[in-house]
Amino acid sequence: MPNFRYRVRDRSGRAIAGMIEAPTSFVAGTRLYQLGFLPINIEEEKASVALDLSHLWHRLQKVKTEDLIFFSQQLSTLYKAGLPLLASLESLKEQTGNKKLKPVLEATGREIQGGRRLFEALSDHSEVFPSVYLNMIRAGETS
Repeated sequence: MPNFRYRVRDRSGRAIAGMIEAPTSFVAGTRLYQLGFLPINIEEEKASVALDLSHLWHRLQKVKTEDLIFFSQQLSTLYKAGLPLLASLESLKEQTGNKKLKPVLEATGREIQGGRRLFEALSDHSEVFPSVYLNMIRAGETS
């Protein structure tokens, strides 16, 4: 339900400003009038552009499902071929054209080199990898 900024006068004529939630400005005005106020101005509060942009930025940070599938298949193939995990990640980092994935693979490699597990290193990038993907990595490492 939208929020409305209002300016009203009370019974003594004093100006009061505030915010009320209502389905329409008419309903907001009616509620204020029923509370004993004389509505002067009622305007719908617009959603913050910063909030909209932050939500958009968050969505842009996710790696596409197709890229995750390709990354997973390639990592599995390299690992099964006997290439160590670090070397596999380095190879995939060099091959990927995904600008979001490349710095993540670089950071992940550093974390693994420092002794962390793959799940732990990838979890630092939850803004890139969906939680379902991270939990699948954890399950694979555990088994």
